[in-house]
Amino acid sequence: MKHKFKAWNVIEKRLFDVFGFDENHVYGWIRTKEEEKLNAVPPARGECILLPYTGIDDKNGKEAYLFNKIRVFARDRKYQDQEIVFKDGMFCGYNEQKPCRFTSLGVIKRTYDFEIVGWAMESEK
Repeated sequence: MKHKFKAWNVIEKRLFDVFGFDENHVYGWIRTKEEEKLNAVPPARGECILLPYTGIDDKNGKEAYLFNKIRVFARDRKYQDQEIVFKDGMFCGYNEQKPCRFTSLGVIKRTYDFEIVGWAMESEK
């Protein structure tokens, strides 16, 4: 599995790709002039939520990360929106309206189609 992270800066309300981090700072990738400007001074570790890659891609090949919002499609093409969370040592789809509430992301991938539709933090913007 690839060890990759994104980070949500809670102060600036922005998401960025992580190059590395230590106990003090989170370092973003600098690939463009815009990223160079945004990441010139790395944010403090306490200002960021680290979002690990789950090791699973959606039906379109898009990488799934912690706190992604996903749409899970049943065989009849009805769908249910969930959020990726980490519970009991595994990544799960979470929906508080479901009787079971948590389903392993691995089970979702093997049993249903799913696609990433956003981020849980988007409502905070």
